[in-house]
Amino acid sequence: VYDRFHPLGLSLSRLIKLFDEDPLKPLIEAKNYIESIIGEKILDARFYKSYVSEKSGVVVVEYLCKVSSGEISVKFIYARNPGRALMEYYEAEKLGKLKP
Repeated sequence: VYDRFHPLGLSLSRLIKLFDEDPLKPLIEAKNYIESIIGEKILDARFYKSYVSEKSGVVVVEYLCKVSSGEISVKFIYARNPGRALMEYYEAEKLGKLKP
């Protein structure tokens, strides 16, 4: 298991707008792009959790997606340093600070 980072070109304001309309909307908007990266169709998806830190300027939205080979996690990360943001997200998860 490993993390791959790919820029989406989705602004923070657009991500928030789509998420506020429906938590699945950001994923739906990027679905074709994500499928081209993973080489599989997303058969089903659900919003998992999100994390926002105004202090560090980090936003992470995680989805669990069913594909033919099993289940994958797709995260939308808005941060200057995505790797560091992911570590912050996992730490917040351990501390129970993620929003379902």
